[in-house]
Amino acid sequence: MNSQSNLSPASPGASLFAETLAEQRAQQFRMRRLQVHNWGTFNGLTEVPIAEKGFLFVGRSGSGKSTLLDAMSALLTPPSIVDFNAAAREAERSGRDRSLVSYVRGAWADQQDSASGEIATQYLRKGATWTALVLKYANAHGEAVSLIRLFWIAGSGNAAADVRRHYMVAPRRFDVATELDGFDLDLRKLKARLGEEVAHFDGFAGYAERFRHALGIGNEMTLRLLHKTQSAKNLGDLNAFLRGFMLDEPRTFEAADRLVEDFAELDGAHHAVVTPRRQVETLTPAREHHAALMALRHSVGELRELQLGVDSYREQQRLVLLDERLQELDNQDRGLAGEEGQRRESLDNHEQKLVGLEREQRAAGGEQIEELERERARVERERDERLRRRAQIEQACRQLGTALAAGASGFAAQVAHAQTVLDNGKHDASALDEAIAERMGARRDDERRFAEIRAELDTLKRAPSSMPAPMQALRARLCEDTGIAEAALPFVGELVQVREDQSAWRGAIERVLHGFAQSLLVDERHYAQVREWVNRTHIGTRLVYFRVRRNDELHSRRVDPNALPGKLQLREHAFTEWLRNELTRRFDYACVDNAAALRNADRAITREGQVKHPGDRYEKDDRHAVNDRKRWLLGHDNRDKLKVFEREAQALAQRIASCDADVAALRKQREQDQERQLAAHTLVERDWDEIDVGPKLQRLSDIDEQLVQLREGNSGLRALGQAIDTARTLRDQARLERAQLARERVRLEQQHAACAGRAGSATLTPTQLQGLRERLAALTPLSLDNLEAHFRVVERGLAEQLADSQGRDSRLSAQLLECFRKYCQQWPEDSGDFTVSLASADDFLARLDRLESDGLPRHEHRFFDLLQTQSKNNLLALQRHTAEAHKGRSDQL
Repeated sequence: MNSQSNLSPASPGASLFAETLAEQRAQQFRMRRLQVHNWGTFNGLTEVPIAEKGFLFVGRSGSGKSTLLDAMSALLTPPSIVDFNAAAREAERSGRDRSLVSYVRGAWADQQDSASGEIATQYLRKGATWTALVLKYANAHGEAVSLIRLFWIAGSGNAAADVRRHYMVAPRRFDVATELDGFDLDLRKLKARLGEEVAHFDGFAGYAERFRHALGIGNEMTLRLLHKTQSAKNLGDLNAFLRGFMLDEPRTFEAADRLVEDFAELDGAHHAVVTPRRQVETLTPAREHHAALMALRHSVGELRELQLGVDSYREQQRLVLLDERLQELDNQDRGLAGEEGQRRESLDNHEQKLVGLEREQRAAGGEQIEELERERARVERERDERLRRRAQIEQACRQLGTALAAGASGFAAQVAHAQTVLDNGKHDASALDEAIAERMGARRDDERRFAEIRAELDTLKRAPSSMPAPMQALRARLCEDTGIAEAALPFVGELVQVREDQSAWRGAIERVLHGFAQSLLVDERHYAQVREWVNRTHIGTRLVYFRVRRNDELHSRRVDPNALPGKLQLREHAFTEWLRNELTRRFDYACVDNAAALRNADRAITREGQVKHPGDRYEKDDRHAVNDRKRWLLGHDNRDKLKVFEREAQALAQRIASCDADVAALRKQREQDQERQLAAHTLVERDWDEIDVGPKLQRLSDIDEQLVQLREGNSGLRALGQAIDTARTLRDQARLERAQLARERVRLEQQHAACAGRAGSATLTPTQLQGLRERLAALTPLSLDNLEAHFRVVERGLAEQLADSQGRDSRLSAQLLECFRKYCQQWPEDSGDFTVSLASADDFLARLDRLESDGLPRHEHRFFDLLQTQSKNNLLALQRHTAEAHKGRSDQL
């Protein structure tokens, strides 16, 4: 400033300085003209000449000031930072309301669409359209530079992607009216017509570089500053303005960013080493659990394989044991056959010798012995028959409660008693049958009533209604067929209940309203459906329903508190007013305290249930008790009625059980009487002579004595007889043993055939053979007797081992999956498609093998030291850059 003030106007230095400034001013390009074609609400071509010394846009709000400024911004400002209508919005801080689409289309208002009623933007130009912006710069030497930008939309789209763009720089004056006349969105023709002197660009970067060079603009920051000043009503924070638009970014930020990047890279590298170590620590137990689990499952597979082979192996062993046993039987049979032959020969010899002795005996009186022996055999048969009859008579006497008499006279008295039992038996049996039939009839009645109560209980539990089950079932059937909701068809009783303070009148009121309470109320809109359904359907009972018209005139009457309607409480419902009117009209009965008061009333009831109807008609229906709660239908809550039915059901169940016990006792008595009748009949049909065994025993004793006397006279014959008896006994014993062996052989051969069929249909694996053989070897030697027991022990052992293995499998699986779950939770980005399941075990273990083979955890300390060292160096560099930047900013300011 001082050096400039010491220069006088006549001095050569001052003249040179003025000439230099004048030349610079003459070379400086200034805005001279703005042309907009179809830009915003400027429809068609609009030209705005701009004064060289400065230009001021003035006008009321909405006159287009910001629109023209935005046209300049669209020509000079990079699209990434351009902010349309910023000056108008700055105070409001609202969102952006203008865009290239709104300017190219010529958006002018938001109005409600007459067809859809939605708020929609209204445009001046709705079809294919194009926009041109031209800004002319000129200097004092007559040189001109024109900046041109074209926008067009080929169709009717309104999206930002539908707007096409083209940039041009012309080193001369450019006139939209003449040079773009006939532009039909064909760039190729336009380029040919404008010539090579006009530069064309598809992007802003090349276009901006060309016009900055032509106009002498040093860098893009100047354009940012220009856009900021054009769009600002106030500069706001001066520091932010200087930093953002006048000062270059110092190297400090680059150094800080590099510090952060280096630290992030080193920290990531360190984590990339720490993470594998932690992953290895997490997955190493999984390998052990997996190996143990696989070994366990292999063992389980062998156990199951053994289980599958138990039946076949048992049959194979049974077949072997049967073969051995059959061989033993063959050996025994051959031995017994030899013994039988020897004994048969010995018996033949004895019998031949006996024949000779018997001839001698007959010569010496043997014929008498033979006669006695024949008589003895006959007497023995008679004795056995009497013993059999005597056993029947003794059994019959026990059933009649006595013991068999010792003599004929006592037996005669027992027969007479038996006849009496027979005579009285028919009457007793008839009485028992009648008693059983009577109790069974009572039981059927109780069961029928119990079924009815059960149906009522089920219905009462399903809904709070007190209506009888058949009526509720009828309504449900109607609603199911017509599609009407049950709630839309209430019974009268469901909407009415006796007030709690009038409970003493409950029974009488229930009796009067019993029929009306079961009436169905039908809304006008459902009436036609209900009427048609009832007409075409056999409902099987009596149904009354009322058509409730919504437009009916309801004449409300004054309700006497002592009258029947005054003692009722109505539930809030659409039919409440109609129902109140109907109750007042039809059931306006006075509630009187005694029968005498009935005389003076037109309609009245007593607590005891006597009713006086109009016309001096009296009625009292005591077929059911007036306080029988089971017949009560009114009320919004059926819990009391439910308890009454439950008590009756319990009493009926007890009566049915008692009846069953009585019938069982009567039937047992009848069976006992029948047994007594049979015993009496058996006793009556026998004489004493038929059961007296005494004479036969005496005769056998006499015959034996005579035979002894005759036989002792010939000792040789007696000894020979004994030898024959012994030989016969031994022969018969051998035959019996051979027969037993033959039967056992047949049985074993049948088992052998069946066992061979079962054993031959399955082939055992070596594992099954070895495993089952080892388990049987630990037990006692196998035989046919202990075969089943031994194999039950084997099967039980296999089942216990499998059960234990199942528990171990669950524990190992849980431990293994817990390792996988920890890995996925801590490193989800490394888990990829892994799932916490045994199916992914191979993937997890392969990851563990790869981590161990990479060996990164071994370098953890080295990476940590490098992280610390590099971070310190970067911080020192940042400190140095910060000091340098501070000094540079001071110099620049």
